[in-house]
Amino acid sequence: MQPEEDKFKAILKSLVYPVCIVSGVSQKGTPKAITVSSVTSVSFSPQSLLVCINKDSSFHELLFKGCKLNLSFLNSNQSNIAKICSIENERFNNDFWNYNDDGIPSVKDALGNVLCTITNIVDHGTHAISILDVIKINFKHKNYKSLLYGNQSYIKI
Repeated sequence: MQPEEDKFKAILKSLVYPVCIVSGVSQKGTPKAITVSSVTSVSFSPQSLLVCINKDSSFHELLFKGCKLNLSFLNSNQSNIAKICSIENERFNNDFWNYNDDGIPSVKDALGNVLCTITNIVDHGTHAISILDVIKINFKHKNYKSLLYGNQSYIKI
């Protein structure tokens, strides 16, 4: 264990993050998705986002420059899909998904869906940091609130 590891984990667990589903298609054409709370903006020009993916995750195999991914920012009523995407074999055994022409899944009724392409990947410790340039945004101008995660549980506002 590294010095301060317990304190580091404790402080991160106490923070509140928006919940997002990152989805894509494997080289074999299999849809994949993962629930993350580590998405943030990087730049307005080019429009870009950053997402961190654990290297031990099966989703990690999708991370390469040029790969297209969808980020579905969940609304406060979608904790069920966030939980499902943490169970390896259950992610696509439901009707929560839309698929674009490339077969890339996105979550129906999400607060917003952002199609991106990976432009840079930085390996750091246990995670891969992917920088994604935005291709297309589907933002629903409804009165949705974001699904948040903090203190190890989903939070509705």
